[in-house]
Amino acid sequence: MNEKMRKDVTDMLAIFTAMPATLLKGLCIETEHRINFTQKKTLLFIYQHEGMPMNYYSKMANLESGSFTYAAKGLEEKGLIKRVESFDDHRKTGLVLTAKGRKTAARMYKMMEAHVYRRLDALTEEERRRFYSAIRVLYDTKLKVETSV
Repeated sequence: MNEKMRKDVTDMLAIFTAMPATLLKGLCIETEHRINFTQKKTLLFIYQHEGMPMNYYSKMANLESGSFTYAAKGLEEKGLIKRVESFDDHRKTGLVLTAKGRKTAARMYKMMEAHVYRRLDALTEEERRRFYSAIRVLYDTKLKVETSV
């Protein structure tokens, strides 16, 4: 990778981290459970990747383990998640949704998905295809880099 490409990658990383906020701008997800933004984000991560260890979700949510534990505890107290022995390592604690949590998370996910689609309506069909391809490359690169370390 040449020097210009290295600089471009470094400069663009800041933009990529802001992309979720751009797509989710204006999204208001209300639930009957009175949960905060971090808990909503956590519930959605669990909905998408149920049964993973707590440290997996704290990394996904970009939270320190103590902050994440506090968010998870609140969700657990509201009966939305429960702690179980991790599927891949019995020494770790995994998180799964309760029936109430699954119903809430599914509704939140549909609201988020509809909002993102409305935001992407500003793009042409070709721009949406290019956007999807770019996101796919980033996702695949993330997985490859994670597994190579």
